[in-house]
Parts: sequence; structure tokens; C-alpha cells
Amino acid sequence: MLVELIVNSLVIAMNRGLDFTLMIDDIAFVNNDLLRNVVCQKSNHHNIIVSKDLYALTGGKEDVFSTIVAEAEKTVLFAHSSNISCEKWSKYIGEYQKLDVTTNRNSGWSQSNRWGFNTNDGQTETYKREFKVKPEEINRLSPNQAYVYDHTNGSLINTIII
Repeated sequence: MLVELIVNSLVIAMNRGLDFTLMIDDIAFVNNDLLRNVVCQKSNHHNIIVSKDLYALTGGKEDVFSTIVAEAEKTVLFAHSSNISCEKWSKYIGEYQKLDVTTNRNSGWSQSNRWGFNTNDGQTETYKREFKVKPEEINRLSPNQAYVYDHTNGSLINTIII
């Protein structure tokens, strides 16, 4: 009932075009349509969602998770214990194309008409897609460590919070 009262007040504020910031701390809104609609609605408000596992709060609903995250300007990402959540955040932050370069050198003595020393050098380049932040890196973050992802310019910072 309290959440319903708060959500109704927020809807009135949005309809009037008022600026506000909504801070949600580990409140599951998967079963609360009113709260989910407010969080997912475009408006002059800012959502701050503090959660150990946002994906779990959405009940694993991909569309709700994607909508909430897409509306964010910045994400401060702490360690997650759920492998599924870590994978979702890794996918959201994105991938890059990694270039693996392998060099090899073969040398040795050979005899055809006479003895000689031969050397062959080679290089192999392989492109592959990798996560900017791997799921296991999110899982292993220390309690005072976080990734800060800026959605507007795509910058990613790994920092220690003091």
C-alpha cells in the first residue's frame, strides 16, 4: 500500500512535468505493475536503482531489464553473485574486437647440396569478439570496487570506492 501511494504521487508529478529523482533500494518491482511502469516511463525524472541484483529484481524479464538500463545515464556496477546477472551486464556493457597476434620462428640446419642454416619467420593475426568486462570479472569485484559505465559516451572506469 505504501508503494502504491508513492507511485501514485510520482505519476501525478510526471503528469505535471515536475523533475524528481526516484531511488529504489532492492525493491522487487517484477510483480508491481505500477512501480515498473513508473521506472520504465520516459519523463523528466531520474531513476537511481541500488541493487545487489537488478536482473533478479525484474524477475528475469529481459524487456523490463533492458528498458530500465537503457534509460540510465550512468551505471555503477558492483559485484554480483548471480552468473546470469553478470552475463547480462557484460552483454549490456558491450564487446570489442580483439586482435590476437601470434609470431613464430623456425630455424635449423639443413642439407641439400651443402649445409646451411635456414630461418623462417611468420605471423598469424586472428580477430575475435570479447566482452569489455567479462562476467567473471564482475563476479570477482571486491566489496569496495566498482565499474562505472557512462551510457552517453561509452566510457568505462574500474575504480576503488573509498
